[in-house]
Amino acid sequence: MDSIQRNQEFFELDTVFIGAGIPVEKTELIALSGNSGGSEGPHLHFEIRDSKSEEPLNPELFYQGKILDTIAPQMGLVRLFVPTGFDNSFSLQGRNDTVEMEASRSCFYWTISFTDYQTFPGNSNFPNEIEVKENGTTWFSLKNDRFNFSQSRWVDGLIQYPKNEVQTVRIPALAGNRLPMLKNPVRANYICQTDTQWRYYSVRMKDSRGNQTQKTIGIRTPGREDIADTLGSISKKISGKSFSIDGIEVRIPEEAQYENREDLSVYPGKNIAKALVAIMPLGIPFAVPITVRIPRNQVPVPLDRKLMFMISDHLGKRTILIPKISESDYEFSLRESGMIYWDWDSVAPELTSLWDETRVMYGSDTLKVRVKEMLSGVSRYRASIQGKWVLSEYEPRTNQIWIFIPKNQEPGKWVIDLKVWDSKNNSSSIKINLRTMNHPEIGKAAPAFSGKNQKGEDISLAQFKGKKVLLYFYPKDDTPGCTAEACNLRDNYAQLTTLGWEVVGVSTDSVKSHEKFASKFDLPFHLLADEEKKTVEAYGVWVEKSMYGRKYMGTDRKSFIIDEQGVLIKVIEKVDTKNHTQQVLDALK
Repeated sequence: MDSIQRNQEFFELDTVFIGAGIPVEKTELIALSGNSGGSEGPHLHFEIRDSKSEEPLNPELFYQGKILDTIAPQMGLVRLFVPTGFDNSFSLQGRNDTVEMEASRSCFYWTISFTDYQTFPGNSNFPNEIEVKENGTTWFSLKNDRFNFSQSRWVDGLIQYPKNEVQTVRIPALAGNRLPMLKNPVRANYICQTDTQWRYYSVRMKDSRGNQTQKTIGIRTPGREDIADTLGSISKKISGKSFSIDGIEVRIPEEAQYENREDLSVYPGKNIAKALVAIMPLGIPFAVPITVRIPRNQVPVPLDRKLMFMISDHLGKRTILIPKISESDYEFSLRESGMIYWDWDSVAPELTSLWDETRVMYGSDTLKVRVKEMLSGVSRYRASIQGKWVLSEYEPRTNQIWIFIPKNQEPGKWVIDLKVWDSKNNSSSIKINLRTMNHPEIGKAAPAFSGKNQKGEDISLAQFKGKKVLLYFYPKDDTPGCTAEACNLRDNYAQLTTLGWEVVGVSTDSVKSHEKFASKFDLPFHLLADEEKKTVEAYGVWVEKSMYGRKYMGTDRKSFIIDEQGVLIKVIEKVDTKNHTQQVLDALK
């Protein structure tokens, strides 16, 4: 894989996504250009599945030292909860290895947040190993070898103790993840202490590269409350149950280990449009999936590729469900309670280009297309330039598809074609016009330029052959920075001409504007009017800018030094407007 990336070879996978994963053969290696947290290609994204259980393995374990990571997992905020709610919190950042806190009640639970970053900026992973000990006795030990890497690169996790031992919040919950998942950290079991002794909980986190962090948290309670009263106000366990109503079956395995003040109820969705069944209250998380079977005759439409199922939680958010289908029923596996709906998706995704087609692209860059897909979600996509496949990536956090234009794209005018399919095979296409140019290269002939100066005279690079040329670009006439730069060159113009220099300033202002600017400040050198933007584009200085959150196109302040034979020999990227002459002279020392 490492050699493939460095050789910059491109691969395409024509496989339809289904739900949160891809149907694969056992032990098969999968390559895809899907969500990766924003990394740019060329690259492969993949998942490796266990040959027996087909659970996604953690691909970090197969990198064999290729991941650059010297940063240990970082533990953040510790929160303490009692039966009446939130009790206390403190941050572990900058603290000693052992911290202590007191609970206001004798029964409590606590959570700890964490993040694991890589050395390469922007990449973050889930710790590979997590171990918790109470007073030296191991409560819980996890080797995190079942996480899907492409979905775990941006993780702010939350470990919650206890369940019987541990709860871990990790959103989104992924199929194949052995960790219990909770979206709401206030639902949990409690530890009850009848004495006032300190209990110490040691937490050790280790990533796949061997970096580790360890903290010890001490907690003490008043030890005065009646445990029976306290526990009576907490929750009632409802696991190992089955419900059956109107042919709909709901089975909650004992391992679900769900606790809540309210019992679960199951209601047929007869009175709600397109609803099949509601498992109430909504949004109840389970440590392991529960099973819901719905007879096929309960769905008032025939099985068709446009038919889809969703579950709605207590916030109204709908998530796609992929059922197992038999001759008699649909079987759903749920990680939390909710209302199951059916729907009919015949609407194609809506695509909107975020690329300004007036821009010129230099070298590699990224085009972004916003995707509006209200029902079954994006399943696959393909981007191409003049029929040739280019790397693209769906970023679900922003609902955008990023198209990566390769560095070796030839200069010219191109049309990018993007086609997007949803999970029900509805598709949309969009065409984006693109103009590419190469940045001027040092050691090669400078791009030719020509036009009229402030006097209306025709000037060109060719007429300055035999002289060194300072070609400086500036945003706008008679503005503070541009005036300071022009006046510095004016004050030293005699010295420059003595040394064989010619000075040419360029902006997109008109000849008339240049004339006023030159007259007002008595500028003795040429000011080229580039209203058609041919010169600023040829030199790569017509760029996207931002001011107070507003984006616009403008001229980048930059200077180019061209020798007597018309060869570009130096580029000054950061211009000191008040001392630009000295910058130019120093650049050739």
